[in-house]
Amino acid sequence: MITRSLQTVPLLAALLCPGNAAFAGLTAEGLWHDWKASAERAGLTLQAEGHHLKDGALQLTGLSLGVSNGARLQLSQIELTSKPDGSVEIRPGTLSLRGLDSLDAALPQLNHSGLSVTATEPAAGGIRYSYQAAEFSLSYDVTIGPADTGRAAQSRVALTGLRGSFSDRPGALHHYALDLKASRFLSEMRLTGAGTKATTPPLSRSDTEGLALRGELILPQSVLPGSIVDAASFRAALMAGLSVSFDAAQGITLGEGRDDAFPLPYAMALRSEPASGRIALSKAALSLSVESAALDFHITTPLGPAPMDVSFGGARFALTLPATARDTAAPYGLKIGVQDLSMSETAWAVFDSGRVLLRDPLQLDLDLNGKMRFDLATATSGQAEAGDPDDFIRPETLTLRKALLSVAGARFEAEGAFRFDAAARTLSPVGQAHIAMSGVERLIRALTTLGVLAQENSGIATGMLRSFTKPGPGVDSWISAIKTLPDGSVTLNGERMR
Repeated sequence: MITRSLQTVPLLAALLCPGNAAFAGLTAEGLWHDWKASAERAGLTLQAEGHHLKDGALQLTGLSLGVSNGARLQLSQIELTSKPDGSVEIRPGTLSLRGLDSLDAALPQLNHSGLSVTATEPAAGGIRYSYQAAEFSLSYDVTIGPADTGRAAQSRVALTGLRGSFSDRPGALHHYALDLKASRFLSEMRLTGAGTKATTPPLSRSDTEGLALRGELILPQSVLPGSIVDAASFRAALMAGLSVSFDAAQGITLGEGRDDAFPLPYAMALRSEPASGRIALSKAALSLSVESAALDFHITTPLGPAPMDVSFGGARFALTLPATARDTAAPYGLKIGVQDLSMSETAWAVFDSGRVLLRDPLQLDLDLNGKMRFDLATATSGQAEAGDPDDFIRPETLTLRKALLSVAGARFEAEGAFRFDAAARTLSPVGQAHIAMSGVERLIRALTTLGVLAQENSGIATGMLRSFTKPGPGVDSWISAIKTLPDGSVTLNGERMR
């Protein structure tokens, strides 16, 4: 749940921040003491086995950050050097994660090449860590299949040409920002069990040209570590100014995968054009959006016709919900789109070898918005399960700007607008919608031929189509107008239904 996840936000922020003190020029020793104070505020322990300061250079060895008898981050050594301009240059050594002895083998392995960090004081205040590395990677062991009989494998993700920054600006609203850019992002999984060789191809691999990430956190001073414990404290934090956002963008991605094992041996390849996404939460709204350009997917398997190809010209998803609109309605919206989703003939042949269905690419376009009362804190806290839905959700208007689905020669379109009586106990919409369809009877006949629809169900579907619509301007064309009235009655194409 969101409220439970956000309980960790202040804790992580306390660990990352260098304290609220204003720095009068950074020094290596001062930065080290502030790190220890920040860890203590977060309930963690930061310590070093060796400590040597000479000529403004502080060398620490055997660093450990974590909790007693739990997982901890270790650094073989780190060197902090005070610079004449008031900055501190930081060069870390070997990184590792350790835990209880029985868990060490399961923890990820961290590696870097040429990682360097520079700490500075921006003009706006606070502190900024700028970093770069030729490569930064993480490896971890996995088991494919059941734990006792599965195959051993190792996954590895790596960023090359890494650069970015982390900044912290104290104030009544404490602002944290993390930026990360990489020229390349590589991910792969390889078998590591008996019989595998260095030349054995990976089970899966993806290679992305360019990756950019940005995360921001605004934390009010009143939100203390562990203070978000229920719907009330979550809502209070939002109203006080808590906000979180995360943006991601990537370039062209090439991927491949294979598995020769029973029961589904296969080989696949994909190409994805640039994609982006964003998630943001504030007292105004919760918003989520994902957009991708074209994608091509290719798969072969000895268990069926091959090769099979699936592609689309683009896809998008966007959702906006009010976050704290408990008493006054606020805007919401939803958009879903898929362009030119198509399959190769070998893929169609899996269920339609006789070409009964038309091969038109699928098109999907949904766009709706309106206003609603919606309290995100209550809806996601679990308290809504036993309460009245009216306590956290109540739509007031709905505008269907566009709804379009085109598939296998059939086309469905709709638009409309409705309003809801905010005082009524039941959601009784008042408004109208217009629907237009074409190619539906042909689609019903095709599905019947394929056996998807039984003959008797085919007749029922055709009868319902003709009962709820009237003929449109073309062959196999149908239109319908639905109107809902304040007294609860419904008219269909001008005739009262109830």
